[in-house]
Parts: sequence; C-alpha cells; structure tokens
Amino acid sequence: MRTNVVLCFLIYVMLSASRVIALTNPLYAVFMSVIWIVIYLGFYRFSIRAKLSKLLFVLLTLLNYGSFTVILVNYFSFYVFRDAAGYPYSFGSSLIYAVVLCLSYPFVYQLFHKKLNPLMEFPANTKIWKFLWLIPATFCLAYYYNLYSNGGIIVYAGSVKNVLFAVTFNAGALFVTYLVLRLVEDSNDRLRLERESYQFSLQSIQYKNLKAQMDDARRARHDLRHTVNILQTYLNDGNTKGLQNYIEQYLESLPSDSARLYSDDYTLNALLSIYEEKARKEQIRFQANIQLEGRVPLPEPDQVVLIGNLLENALEACIRQNSRDSYISFTIRREGKAVVILEDNSYDGIMKEQGKTLQSSKENHTGIGVSSIQKIVEKYNGILKFTQDDHVFQLSMILFPKN
Repeated sequence: MRTNVVLCFLIYVMLSASRVIALTNPLYAVFMSVIWIVIYLGFYRFSIRAKLSKLLFVLLTLLNYGSFTVILVNYFSFYVFRDAAGYPYSFGSSLIYAVVLCLSYPFVYQLFHKKLNPLMEFPANTKIWKFLWLIPATFCLAYYYNLYSNGGIIVYAGSVKNVLFAVTFNAGALFVTYLVLRLVEDSNDRLRLERESYQFSLQSIQYKNLKAQMDDARRARHDLRHTVNILQTYLNDGNTKGLQNYIEQYLESLPSDSARLYSDDYTLNALLSIYEEKARKEQIRFQANIQLEGRVPLPEPDQVVLIGNLLENALEACIRQNSRDSYISFTIRREGKAVVILEDNSYDGIMKEQGKTLQSSKENHTGIGVSSIQKIVEKYNGILKFTQDDHVFQLSMILFPKN
C-alpha cells in the first residue's frame, strides 16, 4: 500500500508537468499521450497481478472515457463559460471538470462494478481476453486520430458537431463494451453450470458406487450359507489345497469393506475411491500416490473436471485394452508453488494426436474430456506433456495455482 501511494503521487506530479508541457505544442501532446499509456500500463502491471490483456481492456476503456470528459470540459470551459475559465487548469475549468465527472461517472462505475469486476475475478475464459482488448483499442485510436488531426483537444472541442460526435461515439463505445461484457458473462454462466453439473454427476456416481457396494454385501451375506456348505464339503473330504484355493477366490470376489483414505481432501479422496472401485471390478490394477499436506490447491470444480477426466480416460483406455496386465498409476504432489500430476496407464497402443495436442481415441467423439483438461492447464499457466510407447501411456502436468 505504501509503495502504491508513493507511486500514485509521483505519477500525479509527472502527469501535471507533462500536461503543461503538452500545451506548448500539439506534437508534444501526441507524444505524451502515447508515453502515458505505457506508464499507466506499467503501473497497473506492477500493482495488480492480472493478465496483461485484461489490464489493457480496463486501461483503454478508461482512456476512452477520459477523452470524452476532456472534450466536454474544454467545450464548456473555452466556448461556453469563457469568463469562468480564462486559461487551462483554472479554478473554473476544474469546477466544470468536477461537474462532468459527477454527472457521467456513475454510469461508468456501474459498468465497471456490476459487469467488468466480476468477470475480471472469474478465472475461466482466459483466452477470450487476448482479443477483447482490441475493441476499446479501436475506439481509442479513433478518438486520438480525430483529436490530433484537428489541431488538438481545445481546437477540436470548439465545434458543436465534434462534441456531439464525441458524445455519440462514447455512448456507442460504452454500449459495445456492455454487450461484450454481457456475452462474456453468459459464457461464464454456462461454464459454471457445466461445472456444477459435473459435481452433481460426481455425487450421482458416488451414490451408485455406494449402492453397488451395499448390493454386493447383501448378496455376499445371502450366499454365505452356500459358501459354508462348500467349505464343509472340502473339510469333510480333507481337500485342504482345494479349500485354500476356494477361500482365496472367495476373498477376491468380496467388495471392499471400507473406503480407503488416500487424502485429507474429500473431493480428491472421493474421486480416487470411485475409480479404484471401478478398476477393481474390471480387474485393473490401481495405484495412487498422494504427496500433499491438506487440500489440493485447486478449486473443487476444476479439481473434479481435471482429475475426474484423467482417471476416466485412463480407465477407458485400460478397458479397451482388454488385458490382465492393465494398470493405472496416479501421483500428485506439491513442488514449491507448483502442483505436479503424473498419470500412467496401459492401453491398446492406439493413440490419436494432432501436433502436440492429444485427441480422443473414441469413435465419433469430440474429446470433450481431453479439451477440458487442456483448458484447465492453460488456465493455471501450466505445462502438459505426454509420451507413449506400444502399450504404456504417460502423462505429466505442472500447474501454478495462485494459492
């Protein structure tokens, strides 16, 4: 906070000096405008840990609003209330500037507070911001071209037609910005609903898994009488080797009597328990190595989508392999601020890839699960690599969460 306050004070002093210098020559004004865009962006980048594209969107939107207010202030100061404002930065022009801000800023505040701020905090849709900043940039360039090609702000504001154009132009810019933010908001809502749907699916899977275990236990109790009769037969015949083999097979057929605790993180433990049980029923070896203290440093929706899709894809690959040597090995650990995920599994040797992008190997399938994994990796500025030989697929992933 102390550093930001000092920087704001220095920037304000420098800005005041540069504005006075810009009055001496229109070319200085053009040069100063470009320099100050860079200075503002550098300050925002230093103070706010956000994507550069998001900062550009906010900065350019504010610059468009600033240009609009300056045009109005100069029009009223120099061409309407001449006696109240005889020179730039006088008390009269400052008062007019305050009035313009008071009347116009509530609309801009609502746009930023109600629409823009929630979207900035929403972690998804990082790619779309790479292009959204071009919209206010286009309006900003049009503003500056009109201002400096007509002799500067003061000369430009001397025409009522120019002022009306600025009002209309700024209203159009704000309207387009509002529509774009509304579209992004709708897109984020769809993503949020998809994640909630995935969580509900996970709960449904847990319920079905628990119900299946209860049914298995009920059948085992029902068949216990028949099992005891067979054991008695082996004992009466003195066939100890056959008895031992039967007991081993019987124990393997029994469902697990307790859920295994892989992690203190409930979501991660539930995912691993579900897919371990699925793998057991398909006679697939399942191994998980969790080297984390406490929770996985990812939001639960992202965790469910990422780990759920990884294990689902691995399980399907092992099932398609149709071999007794099928296995799944999953590891997650923390290395500094990074989260490392390693996943190995056997497969049938058929893997589709396009460049460095992994494709789904299902027939007539768009690979939504694979796409979801890649989006989460991009969201956390991660690295995703995979290798495969004839029958072993290996995936490694590094994510950089904020916490």
